Amino acid sequence: MGIDSNESVFDASDLLSHLELPSLISLNLFNYHTDRLPSPAHLPIWIKSLLRAPSCQLRILALWFWRMNVKELTDFFSSPEMRGLTQLDVIFGTTPHGIIKLLTHRQGGKQSVLPNLVELTLPNVERYDGVIEMIELRLPTLQTVKIITCKPDNVPRNFKVALEILSLAERACYSMLYGENVIHPERFRSWVMH
Repeated sequence: MGIDSNESVFDASDLLSHLELPSLISLNLFNYHTDRLPSPAHLPIWIKSLLRAPSCQLRILALWFWRMNVKELTDFFSSPEMRGLTQLDVIFGTTPHGIIKLLTHRQGGKQSVLPNLVELTLPNVERYDGVIEMIELRLPTLQTVKIITCKPDNVPRNFKVALEILSLAERACYSMLYGENVIHPERFRSWVMH
C-alpha cells in the first residue's frame, strides 16, 4: 500500500482510521511537501492501527521523512507491531545519532529494536561514529544498508573504507548513495517498489 499526498492537502488520519488491512505487509508513505504531512505524533498511532488485525505483519516500511523525534521513534520501533519489520527505508532528512544508538541497542545479547531487519536505508547520517558498530551488531541478519547523502564531502574517509571492508568481509551490500542517484521521487518509487 502506498499513500502519496503530492497534489493536494491530505490528512491521512481520516483514511487510516477506517482501514482494515489484515494482509498488509508493505507500507510506503510518500510526501514531497512537508507542510502537508499529518502531525508526526499521529503517524505511529495510524500505522499501529493498520496492524491491529492479528494476521497483519508489516515487513516493509518506507517513509519519505522521519517525521518523529528520537523518543517517538524509540517507542514506535520498540513496539510489538514493528518486530516483524524486515525492511526500513527513510529517504529524506537527517538521521539523528539517537537513531543509530537505538538501532545498536541490545538487551540480553539480542537485538531489542527491529530484530528482524534485513534491509535498511538511512538519509544523511548526523554522525558517522557508531554506524559500523550498529551494522556489525546486526550481523548476520542485516544484509543491505544504504546511506543516502547529498554531501559526499562530509562523509569521513575512514567510514567509507570501513563500509567497503565490511561489505567484502560479509559478502553483503553496505553502500553510500550520493545525491541525484535516488533523490528524484520517480526514481525513488521504482527503487523501493522493485
